Amino acid sequence: MTTTLLVLLVGEFLTPFQADFREALPLAFPEGVPEVGLGLSAPAGRTVAWVTLQAGGLEIEVVLHTARIPGDLRRVLRFTSEDASRDRAKAAAFTLAAMVRERDADLKALEPPRPELPTPAAQTPWLLEASALLGFNLPNVDAGGGVQVALRRELAAWLQLGVGVEVGLHGTPAASLVQPALYLEAAVPLLRGPFSLSALVGGGVAAPVLIRGELNFTTWLPLLRLGAEGRLSIGAHHGFRFALSAHLVSRSLSVRVGETEAAGVGPAWIRPEVGYFGEL
Repeated sequence: MTTTLLVLLVGEFLTPFQADFREALPLAFPEGVPEVGLGLSAPAGRTVAWVTLQAGGLEIEVVLHTARIPGDLRRVLRFTSEDASRDRAKAAAFTLAAMVRERDADLKALEPPRPELPTPAAQTPWLLEASALLGFNLPNVDAGGGVQVALRRELAAWLQLGVGVEVGLHGTPAASLVQPALYLEAAVPLLRGPFSLSALVGGGVAAPVLIRGELNFTTWLPLLRLGAEGRLSIGAHHGFRFALSAHLVSRSLSVRVGETEAAGVGPAWIRPEVGYFGEL
């Protein structure tokens, strides 16, 4: 019941009907037994039912009054002398329960519609990437390798942004190169599904360190990153990534032995990348 119900028993309420009626109410009102009393009136504002017996209990009238709704619900139940008092009481109790449900529905229809609260947007998770890479220095085609770690998040259906850090290792005939880099990257999805494909573009800074013997030389250079990436999901929250990228710096680096250039490094590297990604 959405309201507190008072049932007033009126008329020829002698045993056994009154006892049978009280016994039947828990079956008719499993959500809670209404208050029952003997009388003809009730406090204003209450939802009240009058159950009246007539003609020796062979006719039962049930009247339900609900505040805020004009007019009363009225039901008349007629029995024969062969109907037991317990059956009459049960019929009256279940009739009253049906009337209460009808009035509850009427009250609910009168309530103003509740404003729909905006559903909070689902938070897009961060993706953590960890990859191993090969690096082929151009134009000298010296091979190297390295590791890369990046964080990425989807900001729109057509755009993902991330930040990455990596360390590359390369060798030349005259020197070794250690090239850490930090970059921001945008990924534009071209294909979605268990296998996805994206175009990559990013920029940042590289700090290549040329090492020859006990000497080393560090240069800070702007970095441009271009590439394409494929992702293969192996679960709801993780998978493998494959990429082919190009890293370009603003100028090449030279290693000189005396007056002679022994080797040049850069300004471009072509790099296959293979790794793993997962949601944080």
